Amino acid sequence: DAMRKVLYDRGFDDVVRLFRYSSDFSLSAHQELGYLYVGTGRNMHATDNLLYAVLTVLSKCIEDMRQYYPDYAYETLEDFFTRAEEFPTLRQYLDNVEIYKTLFYLGASLDAAGYRSDSLYLWRSVQQFSRDDEWKIKAGKSLSSG
Repeated sequence: DAMRKVLYDRGFDDVVRLFRYSSDFSLSAHQELGYLYVGTGRNMHATDNLLYAVLTVLSKCIEDMRQYYPDYAYETLEDFFTRAEEFPTLRQYLDNVEIYKTLFYLGASLDAAGYRSDSLYLWRSVQQFSRDDEWKIKAGKSLSSG
């Protein structure tokens, strides 16, 4: 899969810069499959489903941000979340679609597949930006376990 190859070779931020999804009708199905696959050790399948879910959410948010900042271009996850804080509706959307849980599990699938630096990158963002203590704490534990 092209996205997974870019993820493994160039990192998460390059995937977000290069790929977009415009329809979120299957978002929750991809999330649930991803969580299941992480739990059963099927990391490649987990990564594919969770990456699709994350890109679907970020694509929608980036499109919404461009209504206010037409020149906005995704750079990093930290920059994205920092800018998203300016928009209460985006913050609410990110919470409603459980983006931090999804990023946490994507990090877990990458860690299990041997991509520790990518997992640490995602977990740091979850720990820094999640407003849900459960995922903030889990990310912190995962960061300190390695």
